[in-house]
Amino acid sequence: MTRKNTEKLATAFISFLILGSILYSCAKKEPEWVRKGSGAFPQEQKIYGVGVANQTPSEAMDRTRCDTRARAELAKILNTYVASLVTDFMENNRDFFNPEKEGLDEFTQSIIKTVTEATLVGSQIIDRYIDEKKKIHYCLAALEINNALMNLADKMREAARQQHRALVKERSDEMLKKLDEELKKKTERGF
Repeated sequence: MTRKNTEKLATAFISFLILGSILYSCAKKEPEWVRKGSGAFPQEQKIYGVGVANQTPSEAMDRTRCDTRARAELAKILNTYVASLVTDFMENNRDFFNPEKEGLDEFTQSIIKTVTEATLVGSQIIDRYIDEKKKIHYCLAALEINNALMNLADKMREAARQQHRALVKERSDEMLKKLDEELKKKTERGF
């Protein structure tokens, strides 16, 4: 091999390394939030929800599912009702004729139901990541804690207003019923 060929080979190899490092640096790395997951981070004054959806031929549907799941994660952080039931059964079987055949039967059943409901005023999808190897879409939704607290306060005020209206209506219905009874008594007496 001549010196000229060796130089060409070395130049090609260096070019290949440079191109490889450029391509590697351009490849989008998995963001930290994908591993970290959903949660409330008071130091940042934000609540984050991570949505995950399998990749399909429809990118629009993938985004919609991912966004919806990220917002559902936000809602779980804000308001989740969990009902749980555990049934535990244990029975000892004794064979009086053959004590070695004694046994124990156990049965445990666990049922958990989770219901989430929240209005997410001001939630935004702030980042997206597609894992090409696993064919999974990830998206990150964020909600500022102050917005969530203001929304909660608004809901509490509205609930108090509705309760007050219901109480006023109930009392006015009672008073109207009493008035009708008094009018009925009066007409029965002939007035």
